[in-house]
Amino acid sequence: MKSQIEQRVEVLEQKVAGLETLPARMTALEFQFSEFRSEVRGEFSAVRHEMNEGFTTLRGEMHALNEETRREMHDLNEKTRQEMHTLKAEVLAQASTLHEDVVSRLTLLDEHRRPARPKRSRKPKTDS
Repeated sequence: MKSQIEQRVEVLEQKVAGLETLPARMTALEFQFSEFRSEVRGEFSAVRHEMNEGFTTLRGEMHALNEETRREMHDLNEKTRQEMHTLKAEVLAQASTLHEDVVSRLTLLDEHRRPARPKRSRKPKTDS
């Protein structure tokens, strides 16, 4: 039977044998990690590039839509102004007609209420 020390030495030898493979495994992991970092860096760069292109396109579309909206608003504003001027002219013409009608009716009513008076001639003023 093996002594306790011999058993412990064997266990330690097995552990050391397992640790001897550790540097090779670490080197393999370092290589895989380095490859992974390169891939991720490339992918992030591509994503950034695509996003910048998308934002540039979006900005252009938004600018075009903004200009189109401004043009439409300007056109509508001008159309509204023209319609308002036309309506103002119509209202003023109607108001003038109504005013003339009211004045003529008042004159007619006044003539019917008062008897006609002979017109007096005015005497020129003299300085006395």
